[in-house]
Amino acid sequence: DHGEELLEHGSTGHGITLYEEVIRVPLLIRVPGLGEGLRVPERVGLVDLLPTLLELMGQPVPQGLQGRSLVARIAGAAQADRRILSMIDYPDRSLRRAIIENDTKLILSQTTPRMVVRPANEVELFRLGEDPVEQVNSASSGQDIVTLLRRRMNAAATESAAIQNLFQGDSDPG
Repeated sequence: DHGEELLEHGSTGHGITLYEEVIRVPLLIRVPGLGEGLRVPERVGLVDLLPTLLELMGQPVPQGLQGRSLVARIAGAAQADRRILSMIDYPDRSLRRAIIENDTKLILSQTTPRMVVRPANEVELFRLGEDPVEQVNSASSGQDIVTLLRRRMNAAATESAAIQNLFQGDSDPG
């Protein structure tokens, strides 16, 4: 469910940053009789597992569920790249959010003085096609893209919270 940072960005371990070495990890799915081994370049997320497993079991996918089924992709059909969201939230320490759209990644970090690994309130923008190891922060020269991705990130976070509240409301006896 995560990778490890080995000083690529100044720290080691996981759960501190949202760089590629931490969040981009292999997802292996084997379905007997459905396609042969293939490597796909598209990004997928853990939220895609539930709709995929439901479809494989012949069960309906609930409306409003985040993620998309990967069954067609496993069988070899092309799928468009999509928006990926990641978040780390340590109360009283840090909040980090990332959005990846096509090959562009925005990371927003808010940290308290206790977290000295990365600067507080940092905005980072990476063009992963040109800079896959995220060494060139182009946030200052890409303010229009930062604004657009920030808006999309906030909209997705609002939608995610609404979905979470919807499902939590199902268990409320009244």
